[in-house]
Amino acid sequence: MDINGIIKSIEAAENSIIDVNLEYKCKIEPPHTFDDCIENVCRPKPKPYYGGIPEDIKCLITKNGITKHKMYASGFESKPRKPRPAFEGPKMWLMETKATLMLTEDKGWDNVLIETYDGSSYKRLSIGGWPKKVRDGYISNKDESRPLFTLSPLGFSVFRMGLCEIFDKTPLSAILKEEKFAAFEPEVKNINGFNTVSVAFLQEYTRNPVARVYFSIDHNLTPVRFDYLNGAKSEKSKADLTFDVLSLQKVDENLWFPGSGVIRDCDEDRVNVFEVTKPVSLNKGLAKSNFQFDFPKNTRVHNKTENKDYVVN
Repeated sequence: MDINGIIKSIEAAENSIIDVNLEYKCKIEPPHTFDDCIENVCRPKPKPYYGGIPEDIKCLITKNGITKHKMYASGFESKPRKPRPAFEGPKMWLMETKATLMLTEDKGWDNVLIETYDGSSYKRLSIGGWPKKVRDGYISNKDESRPLFTLSPLGFSVFRMGLCEIFDKTPLSAILKEEKFAAFEPEVKNINGFNTVSVAFLQEYTRNPVARVYFSIDHNLTPVRFDYLNGAKSEKSKADLTFDVLSLQKVDENLWFPGSGVIRDCDEDRVNVFEVTKPVSLNKGLAKSNFQFDFPKNTRVHNKTENKDYVVN
């Protein structure tokens, strides 16, 4: 086994995924509490994402730290670019997020946020608010507010590097091909129950490792850990941020997709975990219509494209 075998496997995985349909939940452990707000840890996001909330509210937390998500995504091709190709995420996407948002220990509401981009138009719908539930809609002809795909199961997959600014949105297979950056490490290590080999990615001048990816030998070299390192020499090198895959779902012959995972930041006491709640669905031929929806009745809509406001009857 060598780095060429890893390149071949990763390139095949990148090219084999055309579209994806995911349902999953995320959780912050331990969840934030209202005591955290005293230290300004929790801040309410600006409207209209959470509908109508009183102006004097200084704290808004997610109940039990749990959010539930549905995601469609399509178009994972990289763009030609010199000196290496670029991957900027799926060309079309839809994300639905549900969470119970709390103003106090006993006051809150079930919030729904739907965002989508169908390749030409961006739409957003927010349903929620306190004390009155409101429906806010927004339309634009630009892809204005892409979800943080790095925090979704996609961010634990072969597409991780291309979604990350630190690697200039370069696909994993393209980085692996650059001998001056990628160093194969053949020692087999057990990572979360996976037998793995790894590749270290090096700084161009110091040659110190800045990242390390571990690949599962028993799962066609699927990535199962992404370590972002402090850039020190090998003996002092440590991970500042780790994306760990905890389980894999087999979705096709020789193709696995993350089923659960955790994000660990060395500067944080909390971790972010995700778990897929339904079988991962790939390459079902998602059409543009899958990334479109109609605003429900009584939605207040601002159409930026046409510069007008209206209420859906």
